[in-house]
Amino acid sequence: MTMCLDLWVKLEGNAKGHIMLMDMHGMHVGHMTKMNMAAVKKHMFYVQDALPIRLKQLHFINVVPFMNWLMSLVRPLLHKEVEEMINMHVGQDKLHKDIPIECLPNEVGGTAGSVQELHDSFKEKLYANSEWFKATESQNLKTLSSQQQNGFASEATFETRAFKLHNLEEGPSTKVTLTKEDALKYYGQMYTIRRMETAAGNLYKEKVIRGFCHLYSGQEACAVGMRAAMRPEDSCITAYRCHGWTYLMGVSPVGVLAELTGRSSGCARGKGGSMHMYGKNFYGGNGIVGAQVPLGVGIGFAAKYNGTKGACIALYGDGAANQGQLFEVYNMAKLWNAPCIFVCENNGYGMGTSAERASANTNYYTRGDFVPGIWVDGMDVLAVREATRFALEHTSSGKGPILMETATYRYSGHSMSDPGTSYRSRDEIAEVRQTRDPITSLREKILTTELATVEELKEIEGKIRAEVDSATKVAKTDKEISVDELTADIYANPENLTSVRSTVPHAELQHKRLGQAVNM
Repeated sequence: MTMCLDLWVKLEGNAKGHIMLMDMHGMHVGHMTKMNMAAVKKHMFYVQDALPIRLKQLHFINVVPFMNWLMSLVRPLLHKEVEEMINMHVGQDKLHKDIPIECLPNEVGGTAGSVQELHDSFKEKLYANSEWFKATESQNLKTLSSQQQNGFASEATFETRAFKLHNLEEGPSTKVTLTKEDALKYYGQMYTIRRMETAAGNLYKEKVIRGFCHLYSGQEACAVGMRAAMRPEDSCITAYRCHGWTYLMGVSPVGVLAELTGRSSGCARGKGGSMHMYGKNFYGGNGIVGAQVPLGVGIGFAAKYNGTKGACIALYGDGAANQGQLFEVYNMAKLWNAPCIFVCENNGYGMGTSAERASANTNYYTRGDFVPGIWVDGMDVLAVREATRFALEHTSSGKGPILMETATYRYSGHSMSDPGTSYRSRDEIAEVRQTRDPITSLREKILTTELATVEELKEIEGKIRAEVDSATKVAKTDKEISVDELTADIYANPENLTSVRSTVPHAELQHKRLGQAVNM
């Protein structure tokens, strides 16, 4: 099939889309016993993510009685949009409506010739282009050889899922290159976030962490992909699911976990907790639903006003997407042409309601109306990186804001008080873990293209586990700040606030400056 498609592209050039027709005549249950699910999974990955064509429709003719059983096996491996392309035909009436008869073989009522004639014709073309295939293969081997260091590739190329566009004539390239250095970096960052969130969940269950705690497990590719595209002058502001972003913006695992437990080693000296962490060019987690987005526009406008050439990434979830203030700032940002990237991390569920039940329009990337938008597979770190690069180039060139929707998934509940299984099934969560996990997917890419060995990845994982375990111990045992420091560093300029109300009347606490203000 690969050779046929390669030759088709060579002879015919690019097309807007392709329709695949598969004849199940002669297939019986015995074939099912020969299926190797590992091979099927690799084939499905190839068909959906690596074909050198744009797949538009899939048609099965002469459908067998056990087709439903077959579909139950492969459905967990199907992307939603691919599943929607599938059409089953027992007869030929609907088939003729979907595909012109001049494109169909004679056996199914078409006029293109018999299956055997079509087969022989294309076979002749394959043989006639044998020298081209040999030359192409030779060039591929030379390229691979030049990219290899110590027996393993130094870079690899992948095809991402197609981006969906709104008010854009063209979008990011779906062909992405990944170097070994970046592959190991992204893998390490995602693995660190996953380990930190696991540690945070355990600390919460042990009642070492109190109050709110929102975990990012499952969404790691979003933050890591965006951070990979950011430049030194760019900034970021997000909601309360911010532990991973805090780490990526320069705070150590100790600084994150100790902040969660309210200890002095925390990035905000233990005073901010889960929802209020900050760093250089990182304006924090924010506890009020959707309120960070207007602030993000302000940060972007400040960058334009000060001439820093930077842009601000303002993140929010599908649950916050219906907030009226978002629509207000879409308008303001477009009027000012503020360099701001609105990012809706659509993990499928708000506090306890699916996106479909909460939003009349779930195509969040189109909601900016006059603001251009991009939909991206948020479980693919490379797709997110490329989309963010495109968005940064767009907004930094003076074209104004852009909206990006990352389709992702959270494994935990909305917060630690939410088991996350009252509005979705455990089977659904397990299916995503098995088929779409961002860390596992990147790991498979790295290993199948020989960017690294299993041993190299295990070494990275071991170092990260040790670092997070050590940070967890510090988060448990480090001292808390004194009462005297509780009211310090509220204002960057202490003259703006001299005293702070205490818990009892007439016992005010003094405000003072101890640390250096961040982002001032």
